[in-house]
Amino acid sequence: MSALVAIIAVGAVAFGRTEPNSFLNTNARTVSALVKQVKSDKEVMSRYTRHFGMTEDEVVAFMSTLHMVKTTEDSVYLIYNVPESEEIRARAILYRKGTEMWADQDGNYVLKVSCGNPVLRGTDKSNVAVSAPFNAEMTPGTSMSSVAAETMPVPPTSSTLPVDIESSALPFTAAPPMDITSIASAARFNPGFLLPVAAVPFLVDGGNDPVPEPATMTILAAGGLMIAARKRRKK
Repeated sequence: MSALVAIIAVGAVAFGRTEPNSFLNTNARTVSALVKQVKSDKEVMSRYTRHFGMTEDEVVAFMSTLHMVKTTEDSVYLIYNVPESEEIRARAILYRKGTEMWADQDGNYVLKVSCGNPVLRGTDKSNVAVSAPFNAEMTPGTSMSSVAAETMPVPPTSSTLPVDIESSALPFTAAPPMDITSIASAARFNPGFLLPVAAVPFLVDGGNDPVPEPATMTILAAGGLMIAARKRRKK
């Protein structure tokens, strides 16, 4: 009988614990439970004051205004977590529609209910380690332990938050604008060289009928006149 009681007790404790790397130490599925834990657990309070840059009173007041909602679509979120080192980290993770969140009065998602981890950026934007984006096939209730593995720094540094998830996940460097003057100079002003250069706009979009711009027509005309003049001089 005593063994059965012990097993039940251990199961109850395990059930009350949150996933690894959670801001909360135990599950809190009501606002009152959330506020109570934040007020009574100094470790939990420290995580939120550091993340949001608030005083303890401000954290309690803010948490008191939250309400539970479910996400309306599959989406990628920048979610924060704390390992045993207590260093606040962040990772972009795909969460499925229906994931439970704590939201503020404006409907903005603030914390993931299952772990209490913030999905709202704090004020400590310059000293949070951001991990490489991670696309996890997650369903509501899936444990974060499966996606909270070791992190990899995002080049060039791991200490700068991305402006948005898309730009951090898919870096793109635009090509510099073409300088017709420098191209013509490099070609020793060979007018014949201008013709293929001017034809570049026609080759960019093969799916549509090309429509030359005024500048393109000017280059073509100038190149043709210069070639004709050179031929006349040779005669």
